[in-house]
Amino acid sequence: MPTIEERALALVNEVAGFDYLIAGDVMDDDRDYMLKALCRALEAHDATLAEFEAFRRKVSDKAEVVKKLHPTAACYLGDLILPKPVDPLVEAIREASVSDADDGDASRLRAALAKRGLKLVEVGDDRA
Repeated sequence: MPTIEERALALVNEVAGFDYLIAGDVMDDDRDYMLKALCRALEAHDATLAEFEAFRRKVSDKAEVVKKLHPTAACYLGDLILPKPVDPLVEAIREASVSDADDGDASRLRAALAKRGLKLVEVGDDRA
């Protein structure tokens, strides 16, 4: 995912209509107030989206409780209930279908993890 600075530069370039800025060249320049203002706006926007997502999850959880207590209300609550997030490790294990583990299973698990931006590391490995 692009950084806040990269996203702000993309917005400035889109408004300017040409490659007006090069990433990193002006982030330390106090004169470029527009870019810094865009960075702050994007950070605030991301925080608002995170708050909204947390609120949606909370509403979904409450709707599930009401659905269990009042099954007749289930038809009205379906749109409020979000699917539970899947643990990426569980998803990777299911995809790799690890049963009687062998070298092939290990490579499939590593590939499934890599596809999700994950990797196995040893405890104490500082390179993680």
